[in-house]
Amino acid sequence: MSGIVEFKSVFLSFGNRDILKDVSFQIPDGKISLLIGKSGAGKTSVLRLVTGQLQPSSGYVSVNDSLFNYNDKQNIYSLRKSLGMVFQSGALFSDLTVFQNVMLPLQEHTNFSNEKMEYLVDVALGEVELTDAKSLYPWELSGGMVKRAAIARASILKPGLMLYDEPLAGQDPVTAVKLVDLIKKRSGSALIVSHNINIMLKFVDYIIMLDQGKLLFAGNKKQILSCDIPQVKSFVRPVEDYFD
Repeated sequence: MSGIVEFKSVFLSFGNRDILKDVSFQIPDGKISLLIGKSGAGKTSVLRLVTGQLQPSSGYVSVNDSLFNYNDKQNIYSLRKSLGMVFQSGALFSDLTVFQNVMLPLQEHTNFSNEKMEYLVDVALGEVELTDAKSLYPWELSGGMVKRAAIARASILKPGLMLYDEPLAGQDPVTAVKLVDLIKKRSGSALIVSHNINIMLKFVDYIIMLDQGKLLFAGNKKQILSCDIPQVKSFVRPVEDYFD
C-alpha cells in the first residue's frame, strides 16, 4: 500500500500528558480514509500533525514522501499547498461572499488572470450546487450550504489530499449523505475525522482507529466489520443494536 501520508513511531506529548503513543500508519493514496475513536483519542492532533501545526515529540510524519522541516516556515507552507482542509465549522470568512471565499485560494496561490479565476470558481460552485448562492454571505446560508462552500474552497486548487474535520456535524441524514457523496467526487485522496460511523462506513475505503492515543486498528471496511477487538466492535456496532 502506497501512502500519501505516513506516521512512523509518532509520540506526541504536552508536558506530562501523552496524546499519541508510538502511532504508525499510512493514509493510502487515492482512497477515502476515515479516522475514528472516542473523544480525546488524538484524532484532532493527527490532523494538526498532517498539516504541520504540531511537531511530533518523536517519530516522524511525511506528506508525499517529504518530511516537515519545522524550522523552515516556507517548507511547511509548501507542503500545506498540497493539502485542502475543511473545518468543522466551515470557517468561511463572514465578510466575504461565497464567490469571494472560494476564489481566495486562487488569489493567494496562483498568478491566474481574473477571468480564469472567475471561471474556475463558477465551475466549482456549479459542482457543489451553489451557483445561485454565490453572492450570498455565510450567515445567509444553511449549514449544509456552508459545508458545500467550504469543500469548494478547499478543493479548488486540486490538492493531493483533502482533510475533513467532522464534515457531517449538525447535518440531517439526507444532507449528510449528499455531503459524503460530494466528498467522494471532490477528493482523490482524503482523510475524514467523523463520529458518524453508520453513514461513513458505506462510503470510505480505509479506516484508522485510535484509542487513548494508541493505534487500535487500520484496515478496510471488511476487516473492521469482522474485527474481534472489543473496542472496535463496540464502536462500529450499528446504532439500532443499542436499542434492543
